[in-house]
Amino acid sequence: MTIELYPQIIQAFKRSEAGQSLSKIYRWSKFRGSSSEKRWKELLGASANDFSHGLLFYGIGKEFLKKETGRFSPEEQRTFLNGLICHDWGEAIIDGSSVGDVSAQVKNNRHEEEESKVVRKVLTSLDIDNQVKSELLNGYQEVVEGKNPKLHNAFKALEKTEYVLNAIKMYRNSTKRRGLNRNNLATPLVARVLVIDMSKIIDKYIPEYPNSIGKMFWENRALIDEMYQSTKPWLETTSEWLGEKIDHKALGEDFFRKWSDFKVDFQTERR
Repeated sequence: MTIELYPQIIQAFKRSEAGQSLSKIYRWSKFRGSSSEKRWKELLGASANDFSHGLLFYGIGKEFLKKETGRFSPEEQRTFLNGLICHDWGEAIIDGSSVGDVSAQVKNNRHEEEESKVVRKVLTSLDIDNQVKSELLNGYQEVVEGKNPKLHNAFKALEKTEYVLNAIKMYRNSTKRRGLNRNNLATPLVARVLVIDMSKIIDKYIPEYPNSIGKMFWENRALIDEMYQSTKPWLETTSEWLGEKIDHKALGEDFFRKWSDFKVDFQTERR
């Protein structure tokens, strides 16, 4: 089982050119502005850069599988976790080139094709057994590239969920120190993740994974309420993002309707 070798795999990756590059690639760069690396780490913790994010995401995947008991066979669980181990390795700089951390909202087929090529280069470069490399590549193909629709769908669900977990972390760490306002680094990140990513989670992934994703958001409903109310002024007055016209007010209103319905429906179903 490749997942039993997880510590050894990560150590081999950490020593590689690819692993060292990922530790220097900071995530959510479109929201970072002039924030220092130290400040970005304070706000996002392990999610701040690609390498530590990978370790965190693997742990999220293990917890997801525990809560979705009976949905995935032992073999599917192994394949899923193998895919999660290397899901972001395609963002590494290897042989001088990389697509880097590309937001899911703008990622296209070209980015994904390049990442797939890089993952294969990374695996070739690692000092690990060839059988382990084969299992990791199979996991990547099944989970990230989508050869197994069931596992790919679970991966996309976790990916979106992790975006919201990042927004929660950003909100908590920002309000703890300075409060949230339209000039705060956290405001656009939290606002856009809620109305774009959380909306999709409500539409697609909560109905599919109520025992894990659904329950987690239900238990954090008061915090999500607070986050939305805190960012509502920004949503209502911001009609542009990175040079593109976007009706954030309408997105916010749509999210609020979906979120309100979710809270009623989920409570009813749990009775």
